[in-house]
Amino acid sequence: MAIPFKAALALPAVGYPLLLSWQRGWIRPPHGISDVRLGGGRTLRCDLGDSTQRTMALGLFEPAETRLAERLLRPGDTFVDVGAHIGWFTVAASRWVGSNGTVVACEPYPANAAALKENLAINNATNVRLVEMALGSQPGELSLAPTGGSGGISALVWGEGERVKASVTTLDEVAADLPNINLLKIDVEGWEPHVLRGGSSALRRTKHVLFEINKPALKKAGSSADELYGLLRDAGFTTFSPVVPRGLRRLVPDDQLFNVLAYRKGTA
Repeated sequence: MAIPFKAALALPAVGYPLLLSWQRGWIRPPHGISDVRLGGGRTLRCDLGDSTQRTMALGLFEPAETRLAERLLRPGDTFVDVGAHIGWFTVAASRWVGSNGTVVACEPYPANAAALKENLAINNATNVRLVEMALGSQPGELSLAPTGGSGGISALVWGEGERVKASVTTLDEVAADLPNINLLKIDVEGWEPHVLRGGSSALRRTKHVLFEINKPALKKAGSSADELYGLLRDAGFTTFSPVVPRGLRRLVPDDQLFNVLAYRKGTA
């Protein structure tokens, strides 16, 4: 049974010190499933025993990226979320693009996909198409495992938990019926080059790409940030702007893990 998470904890002045205390072990973190009322009228069902979902429950997950996505998306737009997790961006984008807009959420890991389905139902997000498959350079199959929490599911061999098999499709296949994509978000723990290689046609119809650069994961995958930039340049993207961190991430700069917005010349 879901229990309500106290809304007062979502205030940054309370939430950031509390989050830090949980991370450092100064205070025992909460556990259980909670339905959390967040900004914009959305509700997210979170597992408070998971560090990523605790951050979401406080309303403090990737604040700069969230504000950026909200600024870029308008009613009627199309948003594709690759690595949708439990729906932080998907649920919010569903409201931002409205009933005339489209959201495609790709989440292959079964536990995350199940939680995402619940969050779509709770928010009556009928404009979202859920794809329970991984994206790659070509159709096939791969295995996934967590690297330390629900927000770190990886196809790389350093996953710590039990591996599960997932079917693979391509971005081009998923987006075949989409005339254009206003925002494509990719967060797949070092698997980003494979997603881009399978999306050359879709990328030509994409206005903005918000993607993660995880240098250790990319190295493990035999890739690099330079390869990501190169693949996007080949698709016509000319400008790459690192997202300026907010919240706790702002206090601990990290040149190994950060997000970047790619767009074309003359497009902000």
